[in-house]
Amino acid sequence: MELLQLRYFLDSARNENFTRTAKKYNVPTTSVSASIRRLENELGTSLFERSANRIHLSVAGIRLYSTLSPLIADLDETVTELSNAVQDTRVIRLLIRGIRRQMIDITVAFTKMHPNVHYEFVMEYANERFEDFDIIIDSENKNYPGFEQMVFEQKKMVIKAAADDPLVGRVLTFKDLKNRDFVLTKIRGFSHMRLLDAAKKAGFTLRVAAVSSDVECFEKLIASGVGVGLGLHYDNEHTTNIVPLNVTDLDIHYNVCAYYQKKDYYGNVRSYIDFLKVWNEIEH
Repeated sequence: MELLQLRYFLDSARNENFTRTAKKYNVPTTSVSASIRRLENELGTSLFERSANRIHLSVAGIRLYSTLSPLIADLDETVTELSNAVQDTRVIRLLIRGIRRQMIDITVAFTKMHPNVHYEFVMEYANERFEDFDIIIDSENKNYPGFEQMVFEQKKMVIKAAADDPLVGRVLTFKDLKNRDFVLTKIRGFSHMRLLDAAKKAGFTLRVAAVSSDVECFEKLIASGVGVGLGLHYDNEHTTNIVPLNVTDLDIHYNVCAYYQKKDYYGNVRSYIDFLKVWNEIEH
């Protein structure tokens, strides 16, 4: 069974005519007819009911057509995408508004597989010309008109404190933090709103000591004891001066999404999005 045989079968089934299929592939009608005969012999069944002037799918032919048609369509689409990806010379324009450090790791891994792809990174919160970007990395359910949303990772969030904090190693509830100052990454951002909710449930008012949108500054403030903060959990923290507290009644997850413009979802951009889809499988 050969791919060309299957293509002859599909086109003949659609046309109900061997001659039209032969013209499409620029071969004699006898070649198409003989190829399909060989396919029928391999399968041990007739795929067409033949009359003097027309052909019609048999019951077996209908079954094969219904199975084969979407498979060949998917194959053709994939071949086109791969071809476009090779020819695509666009620079991928990325606006990264979440997990910035990890996105660099992801992009490095992607580049090892696609060494000819180039990027433009913007890592800021103020930029609002979203249409300038191919891909935006942010938390779930953000409003980016004209963009599709794809969740590619869920991260657990934990309360982080300085390594020498007296609460380290203890089993805690969030209420045990009522007398502590907090460091935020953004006022009324994701972390701030979740902390406000947790404090309200625990019956106290959240005290904010500092705000820093820069990840390194955020961690330095925590490591120096300025306050505790809500951050993403990593299996291996990047600094030994910060450790997660064991707050048993805190269950907060951060869904990370890639937002992309559908019109640009091909070539390099599509390859990058597809890589994000399988990132967790690759990583874990």
